[in-house]
Formats: sequence, C-alpha cells, structure tokens
Amino acid sequence: IALTGENDENAEERFLGMGFSDYVNKPVEPEVLFGTMKKFFPDLKLKEGTDDVDVNGGFDDTPFPEWVLNIEGLDANKGKRHSGTVKNYMDGLSVFASSIQRRAGELEAACDSGDWEGYGIKVHALKGISGMIGATKLYEISAALEKACDEKDFEFVKRNNPGLLEEYRSFLKRLSPLFS
Repeated sequence: IALTGENDENAEERFLGMGFSDYVNKPVEPEVLFGTMKKFFPDLKLKEGTDDVDVNGGFDDTPFPEWVLNIEGLDANKGKRHSGTVKNYMDGLSVFASSIQRRAGELEAACDSGDWEGYGIKVHALKGISGMIGATKLYEISAALEKACDEKDFEFVKRNNPGLLEEYRSFLKRLSPLFS
C-alpha cells in the first residue's frame, strides 16, 4: 500500500502500475489506512476483541492537558487522530516545537538564497508535520507555498514566506507550556 501526497486523477493508475495493491493519501487518516489494510488482511485485529479503530479516542483515554485544547490554530483532536494517543500526540508536538527555530531559519535561508529545491523540500516537510499535529493554518500556507515552488512561482514564495515564518514561529509562544 503506497502512502502518498500525490492526489490527482492519475494517482490510482500510476500506483497500481508500479505494483502497489492500493494507495492512501497523506496526511494519513487512521480509519482510511486501516480500512485499506483490512481489504488485504481481513483477519487483521487492531486491538484484542475488536476490529474497529476508535477514531474519537484512540486506544488511550488519557485526557489532553487543558491548555493544548485552547491553542489558537491547533486542532489537537485532529492531531490525535493521526497520532493514535494523547501521549504520542504530545511527544510529536514537543518534537515540532523544539525544531521551530532551526527549521524556520532553514526556510528563511533557502528563500533568501534562492535555493528553491531546498525550500520546496523543507516546506513540504513543514506541510506534513503541520497536518499531522492539526496546525490547520500553517498547513494551508505551507501547501500553497509548496504548490508555488512546484509551479516555479518564486515571486509568490518570496511574497508569502514572511507570513509562513510568522505563523510558524508564533507556535513557540503558543507551545511554551511544553518547556516549563
């Protein structure tokens, strides 16, 4: 099963032609992935005694820290659906937060130097992690800039990169309770 960010009308034909049995688009929704897996492994059990994914609570009933649910621009429940448990989500959020300064600096340097290939790779990675943690606005900006890179619209990238960096770096303050 291919996991891909390529979602065009030829995707199915292309992946089946490469020998894959099926494909799932990123960001991966667990219920879609497990549903696809069950097509090929009908006896697959995700948890003893069940063959359903609990998309509302994963397999963990640990509550979110209250402050996480109140962060502007972050849909923690959406992020948890990608992570499976609150613990996994919080671990991923910590990794995201601890890399903001470095990654934002890399994006800024790539844009300033005109390293569009490097910029495209970095903004693609940011789009992925933003989708995984539920940072919706950051995901949308990253997706637009990745598309502009793919289309070689570098003027759009130059105009909009400052807004991306502002939104990205704003998560340092929003996620500061992780570091206290």
